[in-house]
Amino acid sequence: MATSDERISNFMFEVGSLKNIPRTGWLKAGIKFPETIAEHSMRTALLGWVIAAMEGADTSKVVKMCLMHDLAESRIGDFDKVARRYLEKHDAELKAQLDIAKNLPDGMDDEASELYRELFEMRTKEANITRDADRLEMFIQAHEYENAGHSKKILKPWKESGSKNLKTKSAKRICKAISGSNFSNWWSFLYNKQS
Repeated sequence: MATSDERISNFMFEVGSLKNIPRTGWLKAGIKFPETIAEHSMRTALLGWVIAAMEGADTSKVVKMCLMHDLAESRIGDFDKVARRYLEKHDAELKAQLDIAKNLPDGMDDEASELYRELFEMRTKEANITRDADRLEMFIQAHEYENAGHSKKILKPWKESGSKNLKTKSAKRICKAISGSNFSNWWSFLYNKQS
């Protein structure tokens, strides 16, 4: 049986594996070097933090849920919408997530399992914000790929899926702002300000 430190080490290496797993839906959209699950999770966590603060929710809980929301994909892979027609993703994710949590230190394992169950059941404001952050991140990524010259027609389903089911007013506001902007706005604004 592994010691607590060995379990933490295993957990960190498993988390690191997400840096090497591409988001498969983007591959089907023709994106040659798509974002990884880790990249998606990082921006999802930051979006969750912002939305939770705007909505007056528990920011710490939302950030933790966002960081964990795709962790199970280290074991089961990334099921895109086509694969989900044939596979039961939720049951596999829940089982993998609960097994992964066992590598966390005592107490954290229970917290991680409870947070994931809460997210899985969508029973709280924080779970809904986490889902909004996940969807909104997908919308933003599709918008960035579109701004970079990829086909609007091909990316349209991702943008629609990422924007149409948002629950919170804050996520809807952010989505609207993103829709009318270009992904280079942040640096061109700073560049022009320096001139």
